[in-house]
Amino acid sequence: MSSVKPSLSELERYLKSLKGKTLEASIDSLISLLKRRQISGAEPCAVATAHILLQVVAKTRFQDVDQMLEKVQQVGCRLVAAQPKELVVGNIVRRVLGLIRDEAAEDRNDGGDETPSDVQMTPTAAVADASKLEHHWPPSTYTKQDAGADYISSGPRPVRPGALTSASSFSVPKTLLSLLEAAPTVDVHSIASGSPYIGTGSPYIGGSGVSTPMRGQQTRVNAIRAEIIDGIEEIKDEISQVDDQIASAAEVQIHPMDYVLVHQPSATVQKFILRAAAKRRFTVLIATEAPRASSDEPPSCSALGRCSPMAAS
Repeated sequence: MSSVKPSLSELERYLKSLKGKTLEASIDSLISLLKRRQISGAEPCAVATAHILLQVVAKTRFQDVDQMLEKVQQVGCRLVAAQPKELVVGNIVRRVLGLIRDEAAEDRNDGGDETPSDVQMTPTAAVADASKLEHHWPPSTYTKQDAGADYISSGPRPVRPGALTSASSFSVPKTLLSLLEAAPTVDVHSIASGSPYIGTGSPYIGGSGVSTPMRGQQTRVNAIRAEIIDGIEEIKDEISQVDDQIASAAEVQIHPMDYVLVHQPSATVQKFILRAAAKRRFTVLIATEAPRASSDEPPSCSALGRCSPMAAS
């Protein structure tokens, strides 16, 4: 148990230093602590990894979700390379990456469901050929009857074009947005000649609205960032409660008169054994390294032996 205390103190010291350091300095500091094994053990490494990934997501400015994934993956690879034996570091990194992918997929699905309710038609789109609407009155086949402009034809009477169908009719815009979207056609020659009415601020060119999609994209990224931060906070809560959750299954896993073999039990294993020893009688066999000269009994043995007289070693 005493071997875990230095890691916990180093962990607490590192977590307090996150507020006064930049992101890169915090990442380098954690990598150095992992390499020197000043932070070791499953729970301290998991807590430190979750905190630094939370800082990466919260402090880094991203243009899209792909950049967020790339940044978290780069930092995760550096942490895993610093201490490959601590598998929990890679597990936390994968949890966060999966969380980002899930939030990105959900955002894409929500955006794909939004379809325009109807298609706005402009006059040029409604009528493809304006010449079809013209009335052709051949002068050779018609004679004027009187001054009232009534014509009498010796041949077949021309057919007046009927009402336009719904597919080709001109739909009158119903909203102000429809009026704004129905912009007039821009003459290419006026653009080439440098007309003062054509420019980034002109209503006839879409340059003035370029920043609107950018703001919308940044808003979506910020919304995803908030969801991911909440998810990482939930991961931190799971880490703090994992010992209690594992210990709650001790009475089901260990039966009376069982023989339990453990190797250098960690704090989680000790809590698991002691929870079962409260209501069960069983034998615990502890495999550990050679005792030090200052003590003939390993710390884990003394910790388990003092807690309950029902646990035998």
